[in-house]
Amino acid sequence: MLKRFSLSTFALLFTLGLSSSAFAQMETVVVTAEKRMSDEDSYATPHLSMTKRADHVFTQVRVTCDTRDLSQRKSELKTTLRNMMRTAAGTPTISLGLRQDDLIIEMNESNFDELIEPDTRTDTSKVDVVVKSAVSQGDSFNDATHRIEAFITKVPKEGRTEILRQGRWDLTIVGPDQYQVVWYQRGPLDLALFIPYRLKVQAIGR
Repeated sequence: MLKRFSLSTFALLFTLGLSSSAFAQMETVVVTAEKRMSDEDSYATPHLSMTKRADHVFTQVRVTCDTRDLSQRKSELKTTLRNMMRTAAGTPTISLGLRQDDLIIEMNESNFDELIEPDTRTDTSKVDVVVKSAVSQGDSFNDATHRIEAFITKVPKEGRTEILRQGRWDLTIVGPDQYQVVWYQRGPLDLALFIPYRLKVQAIGR
């Protein structure tokens, strides 16, 4: 029997289980332009889908320092990282994290020593940090990216430390498991979410 789903039915399925208490434990997942399907999933994108605004735009920055003395270099990096955290705390739309494959995890001052590593140049150390800007319904792509650029400019840099933006702009979705759907990027700030399925046509014996 073929079941037909209306848009209102899909919306109901989409919103089930979205209690506000669940958000505290949700993971922040990186979204790329590719569809979030495994190689084994051969189903095509259906005509029925929902558009959801991404939760963040983010980019990865390299906090780098080339002060010759290693101890001083690490001290300057740590001070700049603290300045980043302090500035982000005072900016409601900006948050920081660390990229771990397709997840963005929290950055804590307690693991600064583990994060600092040698850069490609001699007598230079670096830390790679994710800077995120929350996305609202009224935002354009430029609005969100300009907030991040303004944040990078605003952060006080200690000694010979620099904050250099690396790579491209990407999106995140928070707690995708709550939706029980597959998603892909539909526009600069929007995602398409749909319930995956396969349809098998089989002849019924007479």
